[in-house]
Amino acid sequence: MSVEWCSGGSCHVFGDDLMHDNGMMEWKYIIERQTDPAILIPRLFALIDPKFATGVRPGDFIVAGRRFGLGKPHATAYIAMAALGLRVLCESSFEKVMRAATNAGVPIMTQCTGISSWLRTGEKIRVDMASGLVTEIASGRSERYPALRPVFRQTIEMGGRRGLLEQWLATHPELKLPRAPAT
Repeated sequence: MSVEWCSGGSCHVFGDDLMHDNGMMEWKYIIERQTDPAILIPRLFALIDPKFATGVRPGDFIVAGRRFGLGKPHATAYIAMAALGLRVLCESSFEKVMRAATNAGVPIMTQCTGISSWLRTGEKIRVDMASGLVTEIASGRSERYPALRPVFRQTIEMGGRRGLLEQWLATHPELKLPRAPAT
């Protein structure tokens, strides 16, 4: 999987305390264990921004305040984000959210203190996740934050947890279990 660590896109800015359940994704799709991106994408952030699905474009950035991803980090929102090629910049989050996003193949930079106060929804930005440099294109304002850790970049480059496992099994065929025949 090829990942561009330096890329541009539009911002979609959310505030503090963004919840997984009925925030990032409706509870209905979480309890149904929905994994089809075509079903999940239109529902991503729908309860807090009903226009999100019509305004988001592949490669855009989710910009959030403190405590991004409150609650249990269900995979549904990250499946939709990964399918759209979204990236996340937030002021703070939780290690379990970092793992959930990375496992789905979603790049996420945390510790971006104050980022949601100087960026606005719709603004174009350029972000180098390997160095932590964030630049708002129109004004030229740049801020540097802690970069995405190399271990997370490596997992994302492999396509998340599934890609990492597939690659590992390819190099260790003796450990691969035979699949049951389809019925």
